[in-house]
Amino acid sequence: MAPIFPTRLARHRVIGAALACAFTTGFPFNTTIIYLPQRFQIVNGETPVNAGVKILPLLLFSAVGSGIGGAIVNKKNVAFYVLVTSNILEILGTGLLSSLPIFLEVPPQIYVYQAILGLGFGMSVVSLMVTTRLEVSVEDEAVSQGAITQVRVLGGVIGLAITTTVLIASIKSQLNGILSEDQLNSLLQSTGSISGFSTTQTAATRLVYGNAFNLQMRIIMAFSIASLCISLFTYRRYPLSLQDWAKKKEEYLATKPSRSTALREEVLDDKDSADKAGVGVQVKAQVTVGAGCDMN
Repeated sequence: MAPIFPTRLARHRVIGAALACAFTTGFPFNTTIIYLPQRFQIVNGETPVNAGVKILPLLLFSAVGSGIGGAIVNKKNVAFYVLVTSNILEILGTGLLSSLPIFLEVPPQIYVYQAILGLGFGMSVVSLMVTTRLEVSVEDEAVSQGAITQVRVLGGVIGLAITTTVLIASIKSQLNGILSEDQLNSLLQSTGSISGFSTTQTAATRLVYGNAFNLQMRIIMAFSIASLCISLFTYRRYPLSLQDWAKKKEEYLATKPSRSTALREEVLDDKDSADKAGVGVQVKAQVTVGAGCDMN
C-alpha cells in the first residue's frame, strides 16, 4: 500500500521549501482573518456586521491576487518571482497594519493596508500550487497540491494559537487592577461584555486590545520574513514551462491505463489468487482425508 504522503517529496529541495513556505504563509492569513474584525469591534466600536463588511478589501483583493498571479504564471513559468513578490507584499501589509493608531474612529488607511496584504495572500497560493505541480511527477500531483493546502492550514492554526496566547497575556497583565477578576474572566470569554464596563474601563480595554493587535501583526510579520527567506530556495535557473508539463501529462495519461481499468485488473488478480489459494486448500484437505481412509 502506497503512503498517503511520500516523504521523498519533503526531501526534494524545491518542494520541501514550498511546503515550508506554505506553512509560514498560513500564520498571517488566519490571524488577520480572525483578529481584524475583533479590532474593528473592540477598538473602533463597530457592530459585528460592520466589522465583517470592513474586512472585504482583504478578502476581495485576495481573490484579485489569485487572478493576477494565475494570469502571469499561465503565460510563462515565473512562479518563483510571483512567490517572492507575494511574500514582500505580506511583509509590507502586516508591517503597516502593526502601525495602526488606536483611535475610536476607523483609520482610512487600513483599507489600503488590507488590499496590499490581500494581494500577497492571493498571489502566494497560486505560485505555491504552480511551483509544486511542475516539480513532481503526474502521479504525485494530487498529493503535492493537497499537502500545500493542508500545511498552510496547519501553519494558520499554530499561528492563531501563538497570537491568541500573546493577546491573553497582554489582557491579563495590563488590565489587572483596572478590571475586577469577574470582569476580566467575562472579557476573556466574550468581548461583548465590554458594553457593561465604565467609560474608563472601556477606554483602557480598547487601548490594550489595540496594542495587542499591533503586537500580533509584528509577530506574524516576522513569520512573513521567514517565508520570504524560505521562498528563495524554490529558485530554479531553468524551470519547466507549463506547456512542457502539459505535454508530459498527456504522454503519461496516453500510456497508462485508466484508473478504473487498473482497479478492475487488480481486483481480478486478487480474485485469481484467492481462487488458487482456495483450490490449494481443498486439494490439501482431500489428500488428508484420502490418507486417513487408507490408514483405516
